[in-house]
Amino acid sequence: MPLSALGYSPRVYRLEIAAELGSINQAVVLEQLHYWLERATKEHAGHKWVYKTYSEWGSELGISTKQARVALKSLRDLGLVVSINNPNSPMDQTLWWRTDEVVIDMLTRTIDGRKQTR
Repeated sequence: MPLSALGYSPRVYRLEIAAELGSINQAVVLEQLHYWLERATKEHAGHKWVYKTYSEWGSELGISTKQARVALKSLRDLGLVVSINNPNSPMDQTLWWRTDEVVIDMLTRTIDGRKQTR
């Protein structure tokens, strides 16, 4: 029986991103955020946003809530990810997420530069 018969989509990440970030969890979260941003419909301040709780990230990716929180905090600290509170409902504590495309571009150029020097 093929793996596709299990009925769910695999979560993938690029090895080069995991190596550069030093964390598979960060790479998986970053790739999944990118996936959802391509399908996002929420816009605020000229950017598309994805809204999920840490628990939702963890469940979706097969990691714990704590692992999701740590990965997202690390990505935010690196400037790769931006988060805000729901701008439409101050009572809603679900964070909205997006990538910072300028910093993502710098990351991909760094990785590409390393490939070129091998």
